[in-house]
Amino acid sequence: MAIAIVIFLLIRPPTFLLLGDFSADMAWFVDAWVLWPALAACLALPFLGPRAVQEIIGPQLRAGSALAGLTCGVVGAVLSVVFTMLASRAGSPPGAISGPLFFHWSLTTILVGPLVEEWLCRGILWHAVRRLFRPFMAILITATVFTLAHGLDRASEFPYLLIGGLMFGWLRHWSGSLSPSLLAHSVTNLGLTLVVPVLLTR
Repeated sequence: MAIAIVIFLLIRPPTFLLLGDFSADMAWFVDAWVLWPALAACLALPFLGPRAVQEIIGPQLRAGSALAGLTCGVVGAVLSVVFTMLASRAGSPPGAISGPLFFHWSLTTILVGPLVEEWLCRGILWHAVRRLFRPFMAILITATVFTLAHGLDRASEFPYLLIGGLMFGWLRHWSGSLSPSLLAHSVTNLGLTLVVPVLLTR
């Protein structure tokens, strides 16, 4: 049941398709659109046992786990930059975002998006899948769901999204905590937000 709830919540129109339709005054709508699946996914917690939240979050971030998260984040950032450059050369770069919306997009991409996606994929979904499968399958399943949740309109990005999902899943398994994968995800997205404006102004 928990797996079904999370997958259902991840099937929604791509968030950033909405950015072109709203002004900075309506940016709060984008936040709500990003956050509501994470809140609604808490409905799955009763199916995962009384200590589900503690087990999902795991132990505090340690120095070794933080270093591993930063390293994976840098690798993910390099991959995202390379794929963005390839897409730009192929004539299909990401849509231009400027002004106040760029700041909001960056904040959502670096902080809110990773928090929601990690809570759903490497948090609740991971915890539910690990009850049924061994770690390798849990990593593969959560990475695949993470990739597909970004929407078929981003199919050209699926290779690096899948690699990122596999790295985040490995971090989740290796550390037993959600914190390293969240850190890696945020660092990866930070790289993307830093390079996209440069590519789009060429």
